[in-house]
Amino acid sequence: MKHRRSIELAPPEGFAVEEKQTLATLPQWFVVHARCGVCGYQSLLERRGIARRCGLDLSLARLAGRLK
Repeated sequence: MKHRRSIELAPPEGFAVEEKQTLATLPQWFVVHARCGVCGYQSLLERRGIARRCGLDLSLARLAGRLK
């Protein structure tokens, strides 16, 4: 997805979440969001809140599994 000013908002093609990537290893400018597989609803996730509750060492793959 591109922003109206041609800023890339989504990760590049082929970008894959690896088990070793955590909230701490993500660049500060990354935006984390969740999308419902059924209805397609999307919501931004507050990284600081997740890090406070679950810790910075939580992997992105495990975070994805915990979303409801």
